[in-house]
Amino acid sequence: METPSRASAGAHYTPRSLAEEVVRYALEPLVYAPGPHQTANQDAWRPLDSDQILELRIADIACGSGAFLVAAARYLADRLVEAWQREGVAYGRAPHDLLVHAIRTVVATCLYGADINGMAVEMCKLSLWLVSLDPKLPFSFVDDKVLHGNALLGLTDADQLRRLHIHPAAAGNQLSVFALDVDDILDQATRLRRQLASEVDDNDPQRSAATKRRQWRRYQELTEQLADVADGVIAAGLQGGGKPGKQLKAAYENLRIAVESAYPAGGEETDRDRTMLDGIQEAGLSPTVTTDYRRWKPLHWILAVPDVMERGGFNAIVGNPPFLGEYKIPKSMGSNVRSWLVETIAFGRKGKSDLVAYFFLRAMALAKARGTLGLIATSSVGEGQTREVGLDQMTQKGFTIARAIQSKPWPTTNADLEYAAVWGTCADIPDTVPRIVDSVEAKRISTVLEPMGRVDDYRVKLATNRGIAFKGCEPYGGWFIVSPEQALEWIESEANNSRVLKPFLGGDDLNSRPDGKPSRWAIDFTGLSEEDARAYTLPYGHVLEHVKPDRAKKAKAVREAPWWLFHRPRPALRAAISSQKEMLAITRHSKTALPLRIPTSWLPSDATIAFATDSFEDQAVLSSSLHQVWAIKFGSGMRNDPRYTPSSVFETFPFPSGNKQLTEVGKALELERREIMTRRRLGLTDLYSLVNDHVITDQADADVAKIREIHTEIDRTVVEAYGWDDVPLGHGFHTYRQMERWMVSPIARVEILDRLLEENHRRAASQGDIAPPDHNSEGDEEEDDE
Repeated sequence: METPSRASAGAHYTPRSLAEEVVRYALEPLVYAPGPHQTANQDAWRPLDSDQILELRIADIACGSGAFLVAAARYLADRLVEAWQREGVAYGRAPHDLLVHAIRTVVATCLYGADINGMAVEMCKLSLWLVSLDPKLPFSFVDDKVLHGNALLGLTDADQLRRLHIHPAAAGNQLSVFALDVDDILDQATRLRRQLASEVDDNDPQRSAATKRRQWRRYQELTEQLADVADGVIAAGLQGGGKPGKQLKAAYENLRIAVESAYPAGGEETDRDRTMLDGIQEAGLSPTVTTDYRRWKPLHWILAVPDVMERGGFNAIVGNPPFLGEYKIPKSMGSNVRSWLVETIAFGRKGKSDLVAYFFLRAMALAKARGTLGLIATSSVGEGQTREVGLDQMTQKGFTIARAIQSKPWPTTNADLEYAAVWGTCADIPDTVPRIVDSVEAKRISTVLEPMGRVDDYRVKLATNRGIAFKGCEPYGGWFIVSPEQALEWIESEANNSRVLKPFLGGDDLNSRPDGKPSRWAIDFTGLSEEDARAYTLPYGHVLEHVKPDRAKKAKAVREAPWWLFHRPRPALRAAISSQKEMLAITRHSKTALPLRIPTSWLPSDATIAFATDSFEDQAVLSSSLHQVWAIKFGSGMRNDPRYTPSSVFETFPFPSGNKQLTEVGKALELERREIMTRRRLGLTDLYSLVNDHVITDQADADVAKIREIHTEIDRTVVEAYGWDDVPLGHGFHTYRQMERWMVSPIARVEILDRLLEENHRRAASQGDIAPPDHNSEGDEEEDDE
């Protein structure tokens, strides 16, 4: 049962079905060679032998109650039984007894868990006891399998102990000299670990429960002093957040003195002085915010599982790391811990990242070179700066996403959240092996957790697209905006005021009103000096009273600009539409992501994007699924918050050659849609909520059916205009970025994006641009040049 305290800490219990799915796709590549990462032909997969299976080491570094380890125990036990049967050694036992024996062997040999919460550790042990329970045999020994500590804070490299520094290379050539023989202790600990990794058998004195308890006590005693030093290594750097510089250098110089005083080389017990080391630990490991922990407990992987680290790490890491947003990290853990995660786990990559990114990075660091990951996360793992800190850096360092779920509702009713899942490896996966994202095959999977095709995502701005798409005007001051009643009253008072009073189009107006008509007006003195503006007595008096004092409080650039003028009046936009009666406009932030035809007498606000075109051909293309998926993918918004950016979307989009058919379908959309919206008093958002709702059938709503039919025809016509008649569009209800739409199928979407990118690259080469641009392929937000 989900408890409020656990949920508020960013953790959620994982249903068995989800844990088993994560474990299956993480471990399946390990139990076959060749397997799913070598070939998609399952008939060619070859299962491992039993001894090879028992060589696998699987971990959950935030194990909670152990759902993933239990799932891993069952999965590997099934494969182990199959191997025993193939090898002809599965005789003399009933199937159930054989399976229990396999589970007990797997639990003793292959599995490791860790959690910062002591109660979670005990719950996980209980889960492993229960899954491996045999009434005729003693409980499995799991004290050594589930570790208590913070998986993100501990040491991972023996050199960090030898050189007494979180970054050994920064310590230079100076080796610390203290009484503890790091290598000898680790060698002994590794041997003890290997002896512990066997099923409990009270008939064998060396494998009895009593022997294992004794060995585990010996292990803890053996590593206790090194753990004490390791805590010092963390504490010394953690107090200052691990930020490089003089302070960090001085902290580790002090640590060296402290350790050599606490453990003097060749000294007697009476020579030991722990005062300085205790002070470093107390200062560095004491939380700087209120938490459930009096003192941080780092989990030093090199001491906890030296046998695993000696062989390069775990074969697989699975689990469901805590869901904790970026802004909660400093409040829950302290700003110094937040900085430590950036400096020691994220390679110094700063960014407003959720906690899950650091767990992904730590998991990758703890996995073997050919190991696999299978991790649950919030959908933010593929978004914004969490993606940049986590998955982007992982793929840059060789990680391949083999399978993914971009976003799904959490499969229990008591947790209102969306989750994502990522499976992958640092091993090479041939291009011939398809990746799977949201049950769809893909050539590659992007860090946004979407299917990628054969073409890289970089785009180049095309010269032919310049000077057409613009952000709307930005007054920078709410007092420039007045009600229609006020504006008309001023015009009635003095007709000349109509020259500086204009309907001001907001994004909500464009999307929510049947005619898209502005609900507000703006006082627009663009092009006028203050003296000229003063001639419009009432509007000028309004901005003098309200805008001027408001601007005086703003930043210097705004404060010193002409206060009676818009901050960004968009002269290039005004010039581009000066000879037109109509233009197209789209709401900048919009799930609908479709343009509407409006008169040029309206003044677009910065909540809209205006297109200096009245072409029905352009209206058809901008309303097509082809442009819509381009805009959603390359706009600067994410998931269900698309944001249209002219520079990264419109200026890079390779428009097809215009033709009569495009004009006709563009007109059909305009006339039919306008009539339906007017008659039913629906704005774009409400209309397309119906169009994109799979519950509303064509038979149930003829208007909805008509709009779907028109959009299907638009897509066919646009594809034909490119000469891509061979692409099967597969129209239907498909989910893209958490939004269900009536659009082309995911397979068609990937193929279309590939071809559009290829066309962009071809045209870019013809205009002399052949190198990938520097800007982020997910879009940018720079202001338009004017």
